[in-house]
Amino acid sequence: MKYESSAASFAKTALSAFCGFVMSFAAIGAAHATVVTPVSPSPASPCMSACVPVGGLYRVEFRGLGDKLFLVADLNTASQVANIRMFAGQPHSYFQNEYASIKVENAAGVVYPGCYKSIIGSVKYPASSVNCPLRMGDFVSITHQEPYGGYATPLTGTTSLQRLHVFDALSGLILPKANTVRYQVAPGGALVPFSSSDAYIASTPYPTPSPIGPAKAYRIEFRGLGNTPFMLANLDMTNRLMSIQTNYGQPHPYFKQEYASITVDSATMGRVCHRSFVGNQTYQAGVQNCPFFPGDFVTVKHLEPYESIGRLQVYDTYFISMLPRGHVARYQAGFDGILRAVSIIP
Repeated sequence: MKYESSAASFAKTALSAFCGFVMSFAAIGAAHATVVTPVSPSPASPCMSACVPVGGLYRVEFRGLGDKLFLVADLNTASQVANIRMFAGQPHSYFQNEYASIKVENAAGVVYPGCYKSIIGSVKYPASSVNCPLRMGDFVSITHQEPYGGYATPLTGTTSLQRLHVFDALSGLILPKANTVRYQVAPGGALVPFSSSDAYIASTPYPTPSPIGPAKAYRIEFRGLGNTPFMLANLDMTNRLMSIQTNYGQPHPYFKQEYASITVDSATMGRVCHRSFVGNQTYQAGVQNCPFFPGDFVTVKHLEPYESIGRLQVYDTYFISMLPRGHVARYQAGFDGILRAVSIIP
């Protein structure tokens, strides 16, 4: 098919350019190789570059009457830019109302300025181009009245060229689509289906990401003198909540400065919760509940993480498996509900 050749050619060109960039970056890194001491990211900008360490390149193509291309969006999650280009002309003269749309929103669902295109079929549009931010957690929402070509459905088939294409430009892999579909940029830069609906067959024919199950639960334990626990944090990714429980007493009387701390940072709104413990200070028992969503960070500090049985414990409560730890450890929750270490200072 004509599209397959076009997609293959685009994928080949994009792959060549992407590989060249990676090789150039590697060469620069080798030429300036030094011993690097890990640095904890600033709470004011919790996302940092670690949110999208590799990224990806995706392309969205909108076609109308006669399968003519009228809009292309190139979504580059590595450079964190979405380029939306409209071609001059009339998308589809039979549609007097909205025929298609695309919008780029931040993780809170707020549309970036100039990054919402609502396209009426019978209107003649001039050529235009806009660059939009596209960061981890952001959404790309798409509507198209004829995503499968004409009025045919996936069940009846069609001889028409598909009028909506969403694909990975590096691998050529086609992403799920529907009349209305919303994608999200996941940690690592992958574009994943978030939700979809289909006006023709009443329910989405495509799988959406699995809900976060009860297995996605984590526990952080802070212990002090005599290996006595003075703080417990339970992270429930199913209910998207972290509960920080402080036990009554003194963490460690030998330390007159900060002995340990825990901080929760939202991927979009900055600091959410923070608890700091001075070793020789007496604390009252209490509980603090913090919202904790996919993409959010938890940073744990402990002056004695390895003493005795391990005065810092971070583990998966379902599989009873330990996560990496250190004097400073920063973790991020993926969109699959899994907590992963993103930086460790031993």
